[in-house]
Amino acid sequence: MTGAWSARLVVALAAVTNHAAQDLPDADDPAGLERYPGSWIVAYSPPAMLRSYEFVTGRVDRSGRTTRVDDSVRLAAEVVRVTYRAADGTRFEDVVEHYRDQIVGRGADVVFTCQARDCGRSTSWANSVFGVKELVAPDSSQFYLAARNGRTLMAVYVVQRGNRRVYAHVDLGTADAPPVAATDAGLVGQLRQQGFAVVAGVVPGPDGGLDAASLAAIDALVAQIAALEGTLYVVCHLDAGGPEASMARSAACAETVVARLRTAGITAFGFGGGPLLPRAGFPADRVELVMPRDAQ
Repeated sequence: MTGAWSARLVVALAAVTNHAAQDLPDADDPAGLERYPGSWIVAYSPPAMLRSYEFVTGRVDRSGRTTRVDDSVRLAAEVVRVTYRAADGTRFEDVVEHYRDQIVGRGADVVFTCQARDCGRSTSWANSVFGVKELVAPDSSQFYLAARNGRTLMAVYVVQRGNRRVYAHVDLGTADAPPVAATDAGLVGQLRQQGFAVVAGVVPGPDGGLDAASLAAIDALVAQIAALEGTLYVVCHLDAGGPEASMARSAACAETVVARLRTAGITAFGFGGGPLLPRAGFPADRVELVMPRDAQ
């Protein structure tokens, strides 16, 4: 073990041991969701029944002087809100993986996830969605994941500020009734009305691969689209590594989704769109379902 690695390990262990003394008074972790080791609570709202909690399931941006949320669900829920600061030297990617693995491991359905500029503006997330100024960060250094498990709602937002400090915000709520996200509820309608629908929560990696959160989001769609008659086409769009590489990698991405759907008994075929056919308001890297109108 090198001296530098030993020093980092000692700092991390000390932070884990002493984090309780650094938490805000009377603050506590949300039930069932562990903080990143060595982090401490810098903002906290205790569990409270919010009659109009906005569970964000889409990109957040600015439209003139107002904040625009592409998709969300408003509902009554008891919500606890916690913001953590990670120990200096913590990697942004490690904190993202920590929360993503926990949520997927709990069997929750991921209804939306985004990273970097695909999330929109960090200032809008920090000020308008969460109301925590410490969460303002470069748009290229943000991650968001929204998931649900029955009546339980989970939202995690992770940023790395310009000073390299990493913060994670967690909303954990219990809804009055099982929520139905607008993106999910409208997917079949979008397919029937306009012939295509962008799949929320599925973000292809630069190599065309799909992580566990994206695969979970695909699995969550099966119950909705299983009732559709006819053939579905899966088109993966990816802008990475030049046109030829993008086309090949996006084709592999589409086939991964198709294999997942066919396992569930859904007839589907895949195509790689590469960087072609950008859609206003949607990220360049995305997965779409397409249903030809003569098949509807």
